[in-house]
Amino acid sequence: MCGLIGFISKKSVSKDLINQMLLSLHHRGPDANNYYFDHRFNLFLGHTRLSILDVSDNANQPIISKNKRFVMIFNGEIYNFKKLKKILNNKFTINWKSHGDTEVLIYCIEKFGFLETLKLIEGMFAIVVYDIKLQKIYIARDKFGEKPIYFGNSNGKFYFSSELKAIIKDNQFYKEIDRNSVRYLMSYNYIPSPLSIFKNIFKLKHGHYIQINLNKFDFHNKSFNQIKYTNNDLKNYTTNNDFENNKKLLKDLIFTSVENKLESDVEVGSFLSSGIDSSTITSVMTKVSQKKIQTFSLGYQDNYFDESRQSQQTAKFLGTYHHNINFDLNDASDLILNLSKIFCEPFSDSSQIPTLYLSKETSKYVKVCFSGDGGDELFGGYNRYINSQLIHDMYVKKRSVKGFLINLMGTRKFDYFFNFLLKLNNFYPDNFKIHNMIQKSENIVNALNEKNIYQMYLAINQHWNYNEFVTTNHNKDLFSEYWNDNLEYLENIMKLDLNTYLPDDLLVKVDRASMAYSLEVRNPFLDENILNFAENIPMNQKIKNNKGKIILRSLLEDLIPKELIQNQKKGFLFPVRSILTNQLNSWAEKLINKDVIKSHGLFEYDEVLKEWNLLKKGKVNNEYKLWDILVFQDWYLKYFS
Repeated sequence: MCGLIGFISKKSVSKDLINQMLLSLHHRGPDANNYYFDHRFNLFLGHTRLSILDVSDNANQPIISKNKRFVMIFNGEIYNFKKLKKILNNKFTINWKSHGDTEVLIYCIEKFGFLETLKLIEGMFAIVVYDIKLQKIYIARDKFGEKPIYFGNSNGKFYFSSELKAIIKDNQFYKEIDRNSVRYLMSYNYIPSPLSIFKNIFKLKHGHYIQINLNKFDFHNKSFNQIKYTNNDLKNYTTNNDFENNKKLLKDLIFTSVENKLESDVEVGSFLSSGIDSSTITSVMTKVSQKKIQTFSLGYQDNYFDESRQSQQTAKFLGTYHHNINFDLNDASDLILNLSKIFCEPFSDSSQIPTLYLSKETSKYVKVCFSGDGGDELFGGYNRYINSQLIHDMYVKKRSVKGFLINLMGTRKFDYFFNFLLKLNNFYPDNFKIHNMIQKSENIVNALNEKNIYQMYLAINQHWNYNEFVTTNHNKDLFSEYWNDNLEYLENIMKLDLNTYLPDDLLVKVDRASMAYSLEVRNPFLDENILNFAENIPMNQKIKNNKGKIILRSLLEDLIPKELIQNQKKGFLFPVRSILTNQLNSWAEKLINKDVIKSHGLFEYDEVLKEWNLLKKGKVNNEYKLWDILVFQDWYLKYFS
């Protein structure tokens, strides 16, 4: 992995600024850094390198093509680079200077062109290419959005960077908060693409590229490989209703993906929780790798949050060299105080904290680690898919029940009645267990009162009701383009997650947390062949009888003993309530400051104080709403005070 930074400037720039920008991304690439500068356009392309493939200086960047036409900086991994190298060797005579993917990529661009190369490569990437002849810049991001890239204009400069912190190093960059971004943050705990926290700076959407004309100083944004999820857009794939045949095909696809992604000149490990996804990936790694795999799991003293015992049992069965990392909440304080520096725009998915700690400890042993991200979105693994299907059915079919529930709104009896009602109607699933059920009852009732199914689903997952909490005149809905009323409900919400929650929450969390400690994370489920497979199998092979990941669960049962497979998905939970009322109580008190909240004018102070007082008194409230506020306040004080 690497860090990218660059700009085009209408004014001259200092070498000191360039060095500061590069230094701010040192964590993403501690092994080398360099830059290219074209004085005609004050064009700067900077790169910091984390050496994974070909650790010699021959693979350093920026890299210039053999014909001197293209200059490239690149962050990521091209998993099919060996196949592309063979194609190049069959067509051209090339004197290779390295054995990694970077040189293969620049030769593909030279020989086939930038847009054609985007069709050929498979991997995770953010790529910036300067075409000296046409005086254009091209920037592209991979299909799933694994690697980040920001871009935008401010004060006569057009910036692009892996992280905002490099752009902010420029004192001439004008920092203006985008209120619409804050609305999304308060509602969903992340800011979706293409927005960033700053006006005029954007995230490039997954599967998109932009073309910048250096003479006109403008750009065009286009899709080249966006995830589709409609019947007319799917590629033909050899799947049918034969469960065993499909399971065999999926097994072959996962084995191939893991094998392709094991390519590395440094040590590779695997994150191992007690869940199906990481257990599947780790099981396959142990069968494919020629070396003994190192595995890493996180343990808590609180049994409710702890999954380490089961992961240790799985590691023992698989014969891995296992590291069980014990996470004391006292250790979390330092991480939390640095969140704004690490994420550089407000991001309040609280699982960021255990992810950070796990990455920090894992990086002491390996430079590359595998993860199971993507399995839930592709194969229906989230409990909320099942839970929201029940709410959907209630919304559509049980209007009398819906009205009765709304009348119960605001009473504590609602939670008990809701569980009793589900049992009474004989559709109470074993895994209908919602963390903090009483706190979420308000969301459920609000969802049942929405005007359509799409709005109902969004309401289920909201923290704050952002339309009431953050004042803005901008009402554009960024999620609606991924909703298709012609699809079944479960297909729709899984498609929505693939295009929003996965790239803009989960993959952001993993990228920033891992790269903060110079650790590369690879995700074998995020493979185009596995995506096409998952899109074509029947839904009942994903979700059936109130259980998710049916086919993946069955596949894993062929790899490890059934008793090692966890039935109840916990997720990467973090005890937010406990740490706010204990270790971080004084930190929170300082951030819930009336003067600061009034200064930016984004929140209603009385509403924030009300939630904080409820938490301190031990009464029912939603601690994740407070976490959203605290993360923003901490970020704001660091960047605007």
